[in-house]
Amino acid sequence: MIRMTGLPISIRETSAGMVFRIRVVPRASRSEVAGIQGDTLKLRLNAPPVEGKANDECIRFLAEILGVKKAQVTIIAGHAARTKTVAIEGIRAGVVAAILLQSSQGVKKEGRNLNAELEFSIKPSEAP
Repeated sequence: MIRMTGLPISIRETSAGMVFRIRVVPRASRSEVAGIQGDTLKLRLNAPPVEGKANDECIRFLAEILGVKKAQVTIIAGHAARTKTVAIEGIRAGVVAAILLQSSQGVKKEGRNLNAELEFSIKPSEAP
């Protein structure tokens, strides 16, 4: 589990990679990590929520910041919603935690820099 400013963002490791939840804000001026909202990672996306464009940008942006191919990023739930569950193949949760820490550089919430408040702990996958 990753903790940002005291609110958990759960990252579940699987045999293929990891799964976590995101909250997207479409039609932003640029695609960026915007902090947390509830128990999800918040992303601003530079795409409208029509004809799958925001989902395509979500996949592209996550692949870019995580350093994986777009084919390794899958939206597994929430295709038509702002809150989505994504799976990333071929990458471990600890690596993602470190990348998200780096990506959150300069992101502020309530006047505080999120970097200084990021804590990490990883929850192993539960057997099906």
